[in-house]
Amino acid sequence: MQRVSVYRYIAYNPTCRIKAESFLREFGYNKPRNANELASMLADSVNRHGEKALKGIAEIHPDRKLILDSNNYQGHGSYHADGDNGTVKKIETDTESFLKEHSRILLIGTLVIAGIALITRNQ
Repeated sequence: MQRVSVYRYIAYNPTCRIKAESFLREFGYNKPRNANELASMLADSVNRHGEKALKGIAEIHPDRKLILDSNNYQGHGSYHADGDNGTVKKIETDTESFLKEHSRILLIGTLVIAGIALITRNQ
C-alpha cells in the first residue's frame, strides 16, 4: 500500500479543495493550478507557519468529523446508581475510554509527524 501525505490526502479530496485554497489565501498564497501544487502549498504553509498552519490543516482534514465523533462515541456502557444522591452514572467501557483518550492524539500526532518529516527533509 502506498503512503499518502496528509497534504495530498486533503488536496485530492474534492470536498476539501475549496477549504484548503481558502485556508492558504489567509497565509498569502495564490490559487494553486492543480492538486499537486495544492499539496505542496499546504506542506509549505506548515514549514513557514508551523503550529498555526497545522491546526488549520487539522480543521479541514476530510476525516476530522469521524475522528472527533469517535472521541464522543456513545456505545453500550454500563450504568450504576449513585447511592448518595440518587443519580444514575454511566460507566465507560474500555473501548469508549480508549477512543476518548486517543482519537485526538492520533490526528494531532499524524500532523506533527508529517510536519517534522517535511522540516527535516528540507534541511
